[in-house]
Amino acid sequence: MVEVLLDRSSGRHIYEAVLQAISAGHIQIAETILKHRRYLEMWKERKKLGDEDHFFKTSFEESQFSPDITPLILASQKNQYEIVQLLLLRGEIIQKPHKFRCACQECTNKMKFDMLRSAKYRLNAYRGLASEAYISLSSKDPILTAFELGAELKSLSRVEKYFKVQFKNCFYFLSIFLIT
Repeated sequence: MVEVLLDRSSGRHIYEAVLQAISAGHIQIAETILKHRRYLEMWKERKKLGDEDHFFKTSFEESQFSPDITPLILASQKNQYEIVQLLLLRGEIIQKPHKFRCACQECTNKMKFDMLRSAKYRLNAYRGLASEAYISLSSKDPILTAFELGAELKSLSRVEKYFKVQFKNCFYFLSIFLIT
C-alpha cells in the first residue's frame, strides 16, 4: 500500500511522509520510503545540486518540521539506529555547523537571511550530531567524539542567544550517554 501511494505522490509529500514515519517511530514504513525509487531519485538530484545543509530550503505550510530537518537528523534525534545506519551507509552525514562567530561568506549570508533560523539550524544539527545513534554508528571513537561535542555544546550554551537552555539540555543528555 505504501509503495502505491509513493508512486502517486509528489516529491514534497514523499519527503514529508518519510519525516512523519521517522517521527512516529514507524521504522518499516520509513525504510520502505527511503528505499523507494522515487525517494532515491530525489536524493540523487539533491546530491547533484549540492544541497547539503537545507538551510535555504523553504518548507511548505502543512509541514510540522523545520526546513533544515533531514531524515538523518530526525532519525538521529529519535535514536532510530536502523534508519541512521541505512542513511549513513548511503553516504549521508550531518554537516557540522561552522563555529558560532564564523565570519565566512556562507555564515554571513545565513545570519543576514534569518538569525533565528540560523540558530535553529545549529541546534537541530547539534541535536543530531550528539545523539547516541549517530555517535555510535558514525564515529571511530565514540567516547572522544562525545567529549568533543560536549565541550562545544557547553560553549554554545554560554554564547547562543536564542537556544541557551536547549544547548544545555543537549549537553546534559550527552553527559548521560558518557556515563552509561
